[in-house]
Amino acid sequence: MNRLPRILSLALALTVLGAGLAFAADITFEKAGQVVAGVRCATETPSLERTEQIQAEVDAWLKTGGWAQLRDKANVTIPVAVHVVAQTNGVGDLTNQQINAQMQVLNQAYAGTGYSFDLVSTDRTYDTKWSTHRYGSRDERRMKQALAVDPATTLNVYFCNIGGGLLGYATFPDMYAEDSYMHGVVILYASVPGGGAAPYDEGDTATHEIGHFLGLYHTFQGGCSNPGDYVSDTAPESSPAYGCPNGRDTCAGNGPDPITNYMDYTDDSCMFEFTAGQTARMDQQMALYRPTMFGGTGGPGGGGDMHVASMTVGRESKGPNTNGTCSASVVDAGGNAVAGATVTFSIDGPTGGSTSGTTGSNGVVSVTSAKTRNASGEWCFEVTGVSLSGSSYDSGANVVTRSCESGDVFRTGAELSLGNQPNPFNPMTVIRFALPAATDVTLSIYDAAGRLVSRPVDGFLGAGDHEVTFNARNRASGVYFYQLRAGNETLTRKMLLLK
Repeated sequence: MNRLPRILSLALALTVLGAGLAFAADITFEKAGQVVAGVRCATETPSLERTEQIQAEVDAWLKTGGWAQLRDKANVTIPVAVHVVAQTNGVGDLTNQQINAQMQVLNQAYAGTGYSFDLVSTDRTYDTKWSTHRYGSRDERRMKQALAVDPATTLNVYFCNIGGGLLGYATFPDMYAEDSYMHGVVILYASVPGGGAAPYDEGDTATHEIGHFLGLYHTFQGGCSNPGDYVSDTAPESSPAYGCPNGRDTCAGNGPDPITNYMDYTDDSCMFEFTAGQTARMDQQMALYRPTMFGGTGGPGGGGDMHVASMTVGRESKGPNTNGTCSASVVDAGGNAVAGATVTFSIDGPTGGSTSGTTGSNGVVSVTSAKTRNASGEWCFEVTGVSLSGSSYDSGANVVTRSCESGDVFRTGAELSLGNQPNPFNPMTVIRFALPAATDVTLSIYDAAGRLVSRPVDGFLGAGDHEVTFNARNRASGVYFYQLRAGNETLTRKMLLLK
């Protein structure tokens, strides 16, 4: 008998890191199901700096009276809008009975947390690009923009035919303003109860992703190091667990791994619990960042990352004096205006120096340079920082960072660039690229015969530096090509895999 597993699909690992996003796929399938270790959830893994900032915001909110909202919390019933997004040939469609079974699983899983879910609408869309979209792609954004129902009050659930072995992904409460259409969860349609994604076919992919939506991290967040998942009653775990490995203990001295927790990667049949600490974290995250849905007043946090969306530079004259002028707009990751942000600028031209200002309710700040009577040359303004309590500045997402009277410069001295390191490599290499302007981008990897190996990037990215980690552990030695298309420009480079 052949003891080797019958491999049916992908054994390629990719990790895409850019503009604060993380995505990965490393999946092999056996006859019995997805039993080989790999990433199941594409939900962004926030940096330690970001998680510490979020915790500081929560602590500050609790000290200023937020605890009273938690003390007075009633059970929260969350309206759910289900969007079935199938391919044009019907693959990915779900029946109303399957959707109702999924809702029953959710309410059973969250029964002890004080959260319940009420199905208020179901719609069906047949669009192959939307159904098979990648996390962070323009198709994801277009799908959500077209279909989302009142995100401030309603949980939008998208059932799609996402690939790469992924089961789903979600947005954390702090990622966007609470009314952003980007909020919601995306679920592999085959993971509903009775679906074809065994052993993930009992509906707990939705349980897991909605846990992220309510503010929970993976149980293996941070590995064995503190603060881990920021929940005191889930034992630390060095890596995801698969199957149902009873007695697994990857962080010695801290108790068995929480393999039965909904926020691990074990089989659906193995998962059955949230902890009291996780419930407390859900309450804090929802009350602070999703106050409308939670039923509270919220706090100073929220909005997620900020970036510069536009800049306009000119000049004005009063009598014999002339000065440079600059207006800049700041938005959050959902495109909403950010008010009250302090924006600092460096200035060069007829007069130089630095200045700062605060955005108004429309997200726009206006500043001026020092005056001069000899205004030869042009003024240029460059954003050097954006700050606002409760939000972070993502300079890599800027549409423009530097602008002059003659027009936007985007990045000082920047041009489209592409390279990888190390080269030759075995089995991993990091592909880095820089964009002088925000644009639609694809990054494709080909073998020496010109066959497409992977397309890890396919979407809209902001100006700045980005990187992709390519893992070719299951690829043959040889020459590979990677091609970057950004707007109307194309760059192609060669890399060598030596095993």
